[in-house]
Amino acid sequence: MRRIEIDLIKFIAIVSVVMIHVSATDITELGIVGTWQYDASVVWRSLCGAGVPLFLMCSGALMLRPEKEITLKKLYLHNVLRLVTAMLFWAFAYKLSRLYLSGSLNFDGIIRSIKEILLFDQEFHLYYIHIMLLVYFFLPVTRSFVKNASEREMRYFLLIWLILGIVYPTVKPFRPFSLITGFPLQWAINMAYASIGYGVLGWYLSSKRPSTVLGAALAGVGFAAVFLPTMLVSRANGTLYTSSLEGMSVAICLYASGIYILCLNFGGRIRKGRDFVVYMSKASFCIYLCHIFVLRLIHHFGGFNLATPIVLIPLLTIVITAASTAVYWVISHIPILKKWIV
Repeated sequence: MRRIEIDLIKFIAIVSVVMIHVSATDITELGIVGTWQYDASVVWRSLCGAGVPLFLMCSGALMLRPEKEITLKKLYLHNVLRLVTAMLFWAFAYKLSRLYLSGSLNFDGIIRSIKEILLFDQEFHLYYIHIMLLVYFFLPVTRSFVKNASEREMRYFLLIWLILGIVYPTVKPFRPFSLITGFPLQWAINMAYASIGYGVLGWYLSSKRPSTVLGAALAGVGFAAVFLPTMLVSRANGTLYTSSLEGMSVAICLYASGIYILCLNFGGRIRKGRDFVVYMSKASFCIYLCHIFVLRLIHHFGGFNLATPIVLIPLLTIVITAASTAVYWVISHIPILKKWIV
């Protein structure tokens, strides 16, 4: 049975991810901090910043349900194998496109690309698959913990994750934390670690259903904590300040949690457009994998020069999402490709 509220979150997440890459490209093109066009790009970039954490929270809500049976055999022969197959297919597709555009599509170039793929030197956005592989490797342990943990133990886990995986990476660049050397830096606390916590948080929030008021408060405070430092510090430094935009930041954690709670409470009320939301949820993985192709094609033909950022970013987000959805529609009609690469 589908959970429409999770479908809604995945829909918002994939549109957010596409907009992240559109706005990032636009910000790079503009280059001049302090102009109204630059500020408009930062507004859109801040609005869509919760995309990847929302995906991770949805994965936790779906995969950590105690009533859902996931054997080791199913985990590795279905979930892990499908992810690896998709990763290799799309990594190779992107490598081939780069070789073709650079005029290096030859035997040596292909062999070099295969070596790079096997060493995980792949297209930048495929890092999400690397993260999900780690999440799946830990899934039997995580599921066992979620199933057997008391409320107090669950809150303790989330508190430790919040401190080590979210708060610490956020404050690490600032004094006095920047003065700390030694073991805290060797913990390698990164997005891969934080992703496991985001999954548990997604399951916990979906089981508790916090109030709409709390969700709105977290979303509002979180967005302000994302946007204001990004704009103000960027203006002060003359370059884009990205710390508040990181998936591990406190700001993004608050923002994503707020959006997640709001969707949990309002998703079930969807009547019109329900089938559309479900379809976009199903297509979200394919859109994530292929949208960079479409973005680069538009960029190649000068599409980022057509309008001002305040109009261009949402417009291109819609166009790229629609084109990528069309790719999913084609692939979904080829059973073997639908099963293994999207």
